[in-house]
Amino acid sequence: MNTGVDKMTREELLACVVGGRGEQAIKSSRELLERFGHRLINVGVAEMSETYGVGEKGAMRLVAAVELVRRIKEDVDKNRVRITSPETVASIMMEILFGKEQEHLYVLLLNTKNVIIGQPHMLYKGTINSQNVRIAEVFKLAVRENAAAIIVCHNHPSGDPAPSPEDVAVTRAIKDAGELMDVELLDHIIVGDFGWVSLKAKGLLG
Repeated sequence: MNTGVDKMTREELLACVVGGRGEQAIKSSRELLERFGHRLINVGVAEMSETYGVGEKGAMRLVAAVELVRRIKEDVDKNRVRITSPETVASIMMEILFGKEQEHLYVLLLNTKNVIIGQPHMLYKGTINSQNVRIAEVFKLAVRENAAAIIVCHNHPSGDPAPSPEDVAVTRAIKDAGELMDVELLDHIIVGDFGWVSLKAKGLLG
């Protein structure tokens, strides 16, 4: 459900957390931001409640909200996977792709530390070749999520993960487009029934 929260200003968002009514709540929120700036997330209840219109209850709500976000982020960070080798990607994707009767193309988004952003995204189902794969679609999510790099992965239902000429052509087209968009293609992993191939390891990225 779209509540319009994404359209709110920082002052309006802060007023929702702190509480209060109308213009006074917005004014108090503005004063908090002007006084503390980015330090607001580390300010205690006593110091924050000195701002007119906030009070101890409002300050407590804000401090509690900040702590909740911090703990959620902590839990998310614990579960994030850092890609250190093709084996890491293969172990993730073989579980997803095993037994599929059609080709599926996935893209993994990574940050500057090679940590996966979100979950692997399925982009195509069917024959993976240069006619069917729109390169712009491969990078659409990467641009939206501000990813620094991507890894693409698809399966061969035949069971043989050996790359075809079309696989190599698609890979090089993706790599060339990524260079223009400043999003690096780190690898293309092809998964078979009982094995996998890294195009980077084979020197086929171009």
